[in-house]
Amino acid sequence: MTDHDRADSPDRAERAFRRAFREHADDRDFAPIELTDLEGKPSADLEGKPSADLEGKPSADEPGALGARRRGTWVGVAAASVALVLAVPVIGIWFSNRDTISATAGAPAAAGGAQDSRIESFPEPAAQPSTATLSGATEAQAPAGLRWESMLDVAVLVPDAWGHDFAPGPDWCAADGYQRPDAPFVDRNPSARATMAIACPEPMPDALRQTHLTWRPAATTDVDRTQDLGDGWLAVSRRVSSALLTVEVPATDQQLADDILATAQVVEVDPRGCPVRLGDVTLGAPVAQTTATDSVVACQYADLPGDGPNLAGSVAFTGADAHAILGGLGEPVTASEPPQACTPTRDELTLRINGGEAVLRLPFDGCRPPLFDDGHARYRPSRATCAGVLTGPLWQGLYPNEELASACHP
Repeated sequence: MTDHDRADSPDRAERAFRRAFREHADDRDFAPIELTDLEGKPSADLEGKPSADLEGKPSADEPGALGARRRGTWVGVAAASVALVLAVPVIGIWFSNRDTISATAGAPAAAGGAQDSRIESFPEPAAQPSTATLSGATEAQAPAGLRWESMLDVAVLVPDAWGHDFAPGPDWCAADGYQRPDAPFVDRNPSARATMAIACPEPMPDALRQTHLTWRPAATTDVDRTQDLGDGWLAVSRRVSSALLTVEVPATDQQLADDILATAQVVEVDPRGCPVRLGDVTLGAPVAQTTATDSVVACQYADLPGDGPNLAGSVAFTGADAHAILGGLGEPVTASEPPQACTPTRDELTLRINGGEAVLRLPFDGCRPPLFDDGHARYRPSRATCAGVLTGPLWQGLYPNEELASACHP
C-alpha cells in the first residue's frame, strides 16, 4: 500500500475504481466510465438491490431485469476496482462473452422477432412427455421443430431455430451498451454472470429488445405474472418448482410465450441425462476403459446456496464431435491436493460419456486441483474438453486461475 492509498483515505475506493478502469482503457471493446457521468443517477448495491431512488422500478431480481448484458473480454484481478456480485476464495478471473459466436441449434431465425421462428403447433399439455419419460433419458425426443432446454429442476421446450445468447441486465447502457442478438434466443447460464453496480436511468429501447427465454432461482415471493415492459413488449413469467422462467416477447406474440411456458416440467434428471443436483452425480468406469464413444453430454452446475437443484444447462455431442472431445483428454496426470484454504463449492462441469458409463468432473472453485476426475484418474482440461463443450446454454464467467481460464474461456 502506498502513501496515496491510505486505508483511511475517504476517496480511496473511488480512486481505485478510476485507476483500474483507466488501466484497461485500451482493452478491446472496453471503455472506462467517468464517475461524474453517473452522479445523480440511480444505483444498485452489491447484491443488486436498488437504492432508495429506484423504489417502485424493476430491480435486477424482477422478471423485467433479465440476466446480464454482453461485454468486452476483460480479466478482473483487483477486487477493490469494480463491484461484482460474484466472489471466489482465491483471485478471480472474470470473462464475459462479447467475442464468442452464439451457439445455435438448427438454422438461425430471421432478425425480425419471434414470429419468424414460430412453431405452428406446440404440444397440448396432456400430450407432452411425462416427467417419468424425461427422467433418465439420454436424449428425450422433442416434438418436431422444438428442443429441450434445462435449468435447475425444470425442462422446457423452445423452438429449435432459437439460438443462445445473453439477456440484457440493469446495466445495459454502460460502456458500449448492450448488443442486440440477431435472432430469438435462450439465455446462456445467467447464474454465472455479473453486472456492474449501476442502474440505467431510462427503460431499454425497443430497438435493443429481442425475444428470449431466461431464468433464475425462484424466490419465495415469486408468482406467475405478465409485466408490461413498455414500447409494446411483455415479460411473461411462470414459477415452476425451483425456477422462475421468463419469456420476453412483443405483446403481439404473447401466445408464443404462453405456449413455451406451458411445456415446462419438473424433472430429477434432465432430458439429456444430467442429474439436476450435483450431489446426485455418480462416477462410473474409468474413461481409459471406454472402448467406443457414442455420446458426450456436458452438464454445468451453478454454485447456488443449499443442496437443491443447481443444474444450469446441458449440451449433447455425438459422432465426430464426441470423439473430438475425448480425443482431447490426453494422458492421466498426478496432482497433490492443495492446502484447504477454502471450502469447495458446487460450481462444476461434468462430462457424461455414453450415458454415464464414465463420468468426468471438473471443479471451478479453486479449492481443488483444476483437473477432470473420473474417480480413477485425473486429466488436465484442454480446449477440446472444456472450451469446446461450454457452448449453447453453458457459460462460465468466473475462473479461479489462469489454467482453467486458458482451457475453458471460449
